[in-house]
Amino acid sequence: QRQMCIRDSRYVYYLSRSKYIICNTRQPAWFKKRPEVMFLETWHGTPLKNMGRDVKNEVYNMGNVMRNLIFSDYLVFPNEYMKEKMVSAYMLKNLCKATILNEGYPRNSVFFNTERRAELRKQFEVDNKEIIVYMPTWRGQVNKYDQEGVIDDTTHFLEEMDSRLKDNQLMYVKYHPLMKLEFEDNAYKHIKAFPAGYEYYEILNMADTLITDYSSVFYDFANSRKKIILYTYDKEEYFQNRGIYVSLDEFPFPQAATVDELIEAINTPKDYDDSEFIKKYCTYDSPDAVKRICQRVFLGKSVTNEEKLIPNGKENVLIFAGNLAKNGITTALLSVLDNIDLSKNNYYLSFRERLLKEDPSRTEVIPDEVGVIPISSEITFDFKTDYAHKNYLKKGKEKKRIGYNYLGMAGIMVIALVLLGSLMLQSKTLERRRDYYDSKATALELSLIHISEPTR
Repeated sequence: QRQMCIRDSRYVYYLSRSKYIICNTRQPAWFKKRPEVMFLETWHGTPLKNMGRDVKNEVYNMGNVMRNLIFSDYLVFPNEYMKEKMVSAYMLKNLCKATILNEGYPRNSVFFNTERRAELRKQFEVDNKEIIVYMPTWRGQVNKYDQEGVIDDTTHFLEEMDSRLKDNQLMYVKYHPLMKLEFEDNAYKHIKAFPAGYEYYEILNMADTLITDYSSVFYDFANSRKKIILYTYDKEEYFQNRGIYVSLDEFPFPQAATVDELIEAINTPKDYDDSEFIKKYCTYDSPDAVKRICQRVFLGKSVTNEEKLIPNGKENVLIFAGNLAKNGITTALLSVLDNIDLSKNNYYLSFRERLLKEDPSRTEVIPDEVGVIPISSEITFDFKTDYAHKNYLKKGKEKKRIGYNYLGMAGIMVIALVLLGSLMLQSKTLERRRDYYDSKATALELSLIHISEPTR
């Protein structure tokens, strides 16, 4: 095993030469999958929080996740709920040709391995301890994160928990990597950080109780049939800017809003029935799921429960929408979309993510019936082409020509769209307007959506 940062040249080297790529999130925006590569997407959890297009202020930057799902050869979904949300949120039905594997997440197989659980508990000399694991979700935004304040709050919480836990109780803590919170093992009597050198879920499998909040880890840990507590001290604040698919109140797990309530829940034996929860959200998880997935992907054996997404048979039409600024071009484009029969084809608007970063709300004008395909990367050349392109631009000739062409094309777009909109609005019936547009508009058919540019 070898761990590497995605910015490491070795990562690029192995990524460019691998025949099989297994990913549980997304590859960098510059990555493009070669046709001969087999790409298996296992994702990183069943979603509680809204994803993709369901997160209104993040529609503009969902492009890289979306294209990774689209170019995957295999997508793993451990339950029907997960499949429904992913396909809908990232508009995969008419764009993705991957084979859907209705199988459990590979990482969840560990929760069926009682021997490994006993082995690690003995190795860490905690056989006689009640093991509690605390794994909270990420709070805040990467570029808006009050680390100092979070450290103060966290230190206070750990100190209070340490003073309240019993001598036969030991709590392992694993914070989200983006939180960058660390502490020494000897800092507390009843609290330890996750041991280095082990998979997180191996340590989690030792637990008698999981404490989390809004993290999808509770869907996975439910396979163990052990106790789950939701520590939701900031529920109202957290959900102000982030929607969820299912209310926490629909789950059987106890919720705690204060440390007092949390300690009480820890010291109360599991007294709820989670059988229906496991049936719905752990449907395909099993001890042999990872074995079947490997046999299917690496050996080509037909041993998995699989299917393909069935498209609606309509043509996919891609329209580049510029930056969706509040100007005549966008107004004319929206007028066109408002006056055509959107049910005849699958329409998608495309735009560059970086152009909407300062004002993500621009995507709110896009009709719900129209899909979006944000472009997550800039043009990427091979070394020779990149050198030639930059050298040519230095001379200024191409730069000026590009500027004139952009201005000219912008003018033509405005005139064409305004004329088209006017003609449609003047037509006597909606059907005549639709027929006119269908006969005049130029449709771009999508054979396969690969938004990223060629890798260096």
